[in-house]
This record gives sequence, structure tokens and C-alpha cells, in this order.
Amino acid sequence: MNNKKNLLRIGIAMGVFVFLLVGLSFPKHAKAICAGPDPCGSGTTPTAAPTLNVVQALGGSSVYFSWTNNDGGAGTYYIYQSTDNVTFSVVASTTALSFNLLHVYPGFLPASCVGGSSYKYYYYIKEAVSGQLVSPASATASPIFMCPPTIQSVSTVSQTQLTVSWTDNADDEAGFYVYRDGLLVASSQPGTGTGSTLAFGEAAFTCGTKHTYYVKAYNGANISDNSATLTGVTAPCAPTSGSISVVSPTQITVSWTLNGTWVDAYQIYRGSYLAASQTLNANSTGVSLQDSGLQCGTTYSYLLRLWGGGASTNSATITGTTPSCVSAPAPVASALATPVSGSPSINSSWAGTFDGVRVYLKGPTGYSLAGDFASAIKATSFAGLKCPYPYTAYYLAYNNDPSVSGTDASCSSALSNMGISGPAAPTGAKCATAISASVDMRFCTQQFLGN
Repeated sequence: MNNKKNLLRIGIAMGVFVFLLVGLSFPKHAKAICAGPDPCGSGTTPTAAPTLNVVQALGGSSVYFSWTNNDGGAGTYYIYQSTDNVTFSVVASTTALSFNLLHVYPGFLPASCVGGSSYKYYYYIKEAVSGQLVSPASATASPIFMCPPTIQSVSTVSQTQLTVSWTDNADDEAGFYVYRDGLLVASSQPGTGTGSTLAFGEAAFTCGTKHTYYVKAYNGANISDNSATLTGVTAPCAPTSGSISVVSPTQITVSWTLNGTWVDAYQIYRGSYLAASQTLNANSTGVSLQDSGLQCGTTYSYLLRLWGGGASTNSATITGTTPSCVSAPAPVASALATPVSGSPSINSSWAGTFDGVRVYLKGPTGYSLAGDFASAIKATSFAGLKCPYPYTAYYLAYNNDPSVSGTDASCSSALSNMGISGPAAPTGAKCATAISASVDMRFCTQQFLGN
């Protein structure tokens, strides 16, 4: 019995010894090396750290890395990140020799980005070959994350020049890149500090053209996100031609053909007076104005001003002169109406200097226009009258310019003063006071002369 107990004691002791022996055979440093952020493995640690070649901030949402393998193996590379250069953690891994670390915008920057050194991150790379522990760390790099500038305006300077301005939102940039229509056109020096305003002017454009700009900050290979975009338009092209047409002593028509695009509005000046102003649509090819209420015998000058992008371009001045004023004629100097013996007709004659005479007859049926006679005619006969009724002839002298349109009020007044409500006065004429001559046709043989 005692032998059995001794054998049991010996067996237990041997088991404990074997357990301890096996436990002591594992590398004691493995647990310590695998502690913290490093991936755990077994075997030997790669002896050569990767060489970190590029760490480039691409806006606020991306960092680009590239490195060189220095141990001849093909492993997995771990990217470590820190905000204080003390505590690091793994943020990504890859088997390639480059990597683009992405964050949802604003990512590495706060939503209300106003610049500051607090937007720095620190990185290094380690390699882990399959079945092995991680390598030593690469050198630490700290890319610069810059807040994007705020674009303020794209101002129209002339037909060939635009100026873009923006606000500096970073305090660690080396300068700014200016892009026009997607192409890099300039780099600009940094501002005097966060919140300062900068500008860049660009010339050699074509008149009436539209261009879109944005700006980004840079420091070495590090660049900020793009600013918002703004569009500017160079001043409109001057009109290629202008024409003027004198319609009457009181009206002139002017017109211009547009040259180029992006004209927002126009103004037409008669001298210094703004005669017309209107916006334009994209399909407009010309503008015109019928300018009325003018003075006869007067010279007028017109200018077209086109607006686009907040700037203007003037046309050449065109001029026109309205016809001389039509003067009122002297009244008919004398008039005679004589009945033709034995016939229902009248012989009539008159004298005076004027462009023409209108003769109105008042008979048993009222007033009627008996005739309109040119200045060379000074006598006529009116037949087909009725016996035995009295007739009165009214003679209205006028001067008339063929370019005149509309009816002059003075002619209507002259007729109204004579009690005539018949046909309208000559178009556009200036009239004298009418005189009359009466004739009695009661017997168609009795002669009566009156004036």
C-alpha cells in the first residue's frame, strides 16, 4: 500500500515538472513584444524598418503614403497614427508599398475649419512578415493639414481682365494655387495671417467670356481641399455696328448688333439722358429703340452701354437730326366763288403762298371735302351741286412735310373754329385759319359774290 502511494506521489511530481518545463520553453519576450498596438506573431522580428518616402496631405480627407521595403521580404505594412506624437495606434494595413488613407470629409479637419497647428497628425510604418513579429518603426512624419481658403469674388475689371479674391483660413501654408476652368494658372504668396484677404488678377482674356475659379492652399507636397467655385465674366464686347433712322420731326429709331456673349443688360443714352434700360436673354443678337417726343430741327446723339459681370462697355456714338419744323402758312389771301349761269356749278379761285389748300363745301347735306389742291393750283370748278340751295366754301391753307406723321392739332382746331366737323385735316400739316366764300344757288342763274 505504501509503495502505491509513493508511486502516485512520484507521478504527480513528474507531471508538474513536465508542465513547468513546457511552459518555460516558450520565448518570454513574445508576449512583451506583442503588447500594445503591434500585431502578434511568432518567430523572429524583421530587422530592417521600412523607409517612409512620402507622406502627403491631400486636402482634409486623405493622406498618401509610399515607402521602401528594406529586408527583402514581402510582408504586411501597418500605418500608425498619433495626434500627440506619443500615443500611436494602427489605422490601416496593406501589402502594397503605397497607401491612400481616407477619412470622410472633413476627416482630419474640424467642420468649422479656421486654421491652426492643432490639425497635425504623426505617422510611422512597421512591417510584419507572415508568422513573424513586427519590424522596428520607420521614421515619424507629420503631414500638414490646411483649411481650404474661402473664395470671395471674381470681379470684372475690363474686357480682358478678371480678378479673383479669397480669404486665408490657414496659418501654416506656403502659398496658394489658383485654378481657372480646372487648370492651374498661378501660385500666390500666403497672406499676412489667418483671415487675411488675397487677390490675383489675370488678363489677356476675350471680351464677353465666362471663367470659373477656385483656390487651394499648399505647403510643399501638402495641399488643402478646393475652395468653393465662383464664376466671373469679362466686360461685354462693344457692338459691331449701330444705325440711326430719322422717322419724323419728332421720332428717331436707333439699333445696334451685339457682338459676343454674356451680356446681362443694356442702357441706351440720348446725350446724358437714359432713354431705355432692359435686361437681355442669352439669345439676344441686337437692341433697338424708337425714340419719340423729340423736337423738330434738332440733332440728337445716342450711345449704347452693355453690362455683363458688373462692368460696362460703351458703343461709339451715333447722331441724327430731325427735319426742320413745319411752319404754319399764311392764310388764303383771297377767295372767290361764282355760280355758273344756268348750271348747278361754281367757279372758285384763291391766292396765297402755301403747300396746298383744302376746300370744304357746306351744302344741303352738310360738309364735305370738295378737293385737296397743290400749291400750283389756284382755281377750280365744283359741279354737280343742287338748286336752289345756298353753298359756302371754306379754304384751308397748309404746309406739309412728307416726313411728318400724325395729324397736327392746329389743323383740326382751324376747322373746328369754322364749325366744320368733316374729314380730318391733312396728315402732319401745319394749317392757317380758314376763310370762306358763299354763293346762292337758289335760282342757279343769280350771281352772288361774297367773302
